[in-house]
Amino acid sequence: MHDIKKVFDQLQPIVAEMLHKDTDADGNFQKPGRPPQFADVDLLTLSLVAESLSIDSEHALFQRLQSDYQDAFPTLIDRSGLMAGARRNHGAAQLMKRKMDRLANRYRFISNV
Repeated sequence: MHDIKKVFDQLQPIVAEMLHKDTDADGNFQKPGRPPQFADVDLLTLSLVAESLSIDSEHALFQRLQSDYQDAFPTLIDRSGLMAGARRNHGAAQLMKRKMDRLANRYRFISNV
């Protein structure tokens, strides 16, 4: 099994840097209402971690987080809130994936030179 927290800690600064122009100092997108308990950047990072580790269901991800990583993610919200945030940030997740694809293609080009 992969260590979700370790992968999260490695990927989160990259996601935060890529989205720094689109988020506030706490890693949240501008939207009405109070800021979320679990930052938008962290939510997107967790989504990318799950995808990269082939955790293919929201239920499986949340179960692993609750059973093995409760202390590692102290601001983690309940499953319905987590999934609502993922749906709310779907557009940002797609933008992030496109940015990562462009970055990967750039490195692929450099390594082929």
